[in-house]
Amino acid sequence: MKVTVKLYGSFRASKPGYDHENGLTLELPDNAPAGEVLARLGISKSRGAVLSVDYRIVRPDHPLKDGDLVKVMQLAGGG
Repeated sequence: MKVTVKLYGSFRASKPGYDHENGLTLELPDNAPAGEVLARLGISKSRGAVLSVDYRIVRPDHPLKDGDLVKVMQLAGGG
């Protein structure tokens, strides 16, 4: 299956040549967990990534479907 991945924050800068308009297309096994996107992109869990699938925040074990839009965002804090 194919999913589209869009990167935000420092994740964008970590991928030279990344085109935010189009994002990245990844081919993954059927029902792969959302966390597989992080593994494929070499993004460690310690970097505080938040995953969104089709505009909903999801856990890394959320199963993906063909055509999903996956956003990889940075955890932000403050107040």
